Amino acid sequence: MQGLGYYFAMYPFIMEKYTTLEERKEAAKTHLQFYNCNNTATSAVLGSALALEESDGIGSLESVAALKAGLMGPLSGIGDSLFHVLPSTILGSIISYMALDGNPIGLLFWWCWGAARALIMYYLFNLSNAKGAKIVSNIGNNLKMITDISSVLGITVIGGMIPSIINFKFVGKLKFGEVSLGLQDFANQLLPGLLPLALVGLTYWLLGRKNMNSIRVILFVFILGILLSLTGLFGV
Repeated sequence: MQGLGYYFAMYPFIMEKYTTLEERKEAAKTHLQFYNCNNTATSAVLGSALALEESDGIGSLESVAALKAGLMGPLSGIGDSLFHVLPSTILGSIISYMALDGNPIGLLFWWCWGAARALIMYYLFNLSNAKGAKIVSNIGNNLKMITDISSVLGITVIGGMIPSIINFKFVGKLKFGEVSLGLQDFANQLLPGLLPLALVGLTYWLLGRKNMNSIRVILFVFILGILLSLTGLFGV
């Protein structure tokens, strides 16, 4: 999958380190092996693998292959969560909400995150290259703790934005003789944002059901919205 990209990253070093064609072929075969890892976390794998080859040369290729196979699994899970899913969820939600208000400044957040990610990759590469594979394991343990903290933060941010982004409310009124009470006012006394929260909870529950996927859930919510609007009690 990403073996060709990994080899391309190592290509300048291979051409400089190895002088014979056979050595270059052997190194190419090692670095073209199956590889699949988060791009940001790969910088740590590259740095530690490069450190091995710099010290032991062609004799380290077997160890390099084992190092790649051992690190790409754990770092994939941590890297995807910390450097892709969480930033996309948190920043994407904030920027989308700003875009709905016609504010283009949110785009700067993506550029800033891209610059920060490039600096993280630079730091991970240099640190792992200087300290070797051992520091990568330590980094992985620390990143797991940071990932757990970021997951809680992401869920909190998304949960807090539910009432603001989802426009779903009661529009009907209850009448008791000459006295009328708006259903939305009554719901707000119970729990502000009750209907948006209930809709998100229903959607989340449906996505976990067997034979359900995102397309079917979208169609279900679309039909449900039409049916509920016909009652005259719900609206946006």
